Amino acid sequence: MFTPTDEQMARFEAGESVDLTHTFWFGLPKDLANGDVARLQECGAYVFPAINTFRYPADRHRELAEQDIRRLTEAGADGFQIDSVYQDLVAQPK
Repeated sequence: MFTPTDEQMARFEAGESVDLTHTFWFGLPKDLANGDVARLQECGAYVFPAINTFRYPADRHRELAEQDIRRLTEAGADGFQIDSVYQDLVAQPK
């Protein structure tokens, strides 16, 4: 299985414990509360929020993407699905 099903996510959002082992949560940062990261991981999912330029206002996309990356990194996200313009925001120092 690649991503959680709609049924699994409905049950998760209702507060149930759902077996999400070997699934990947690819979703929008606006749909992911900080506490949801740990809950999804406790259910077995890997959490990879989508950080894409078209999801943000053009005049503030970088600033808002950086805020989402920082917030979700602190919340423990496993990684990010990003547009290449944000690569420097997630790159590890050498």
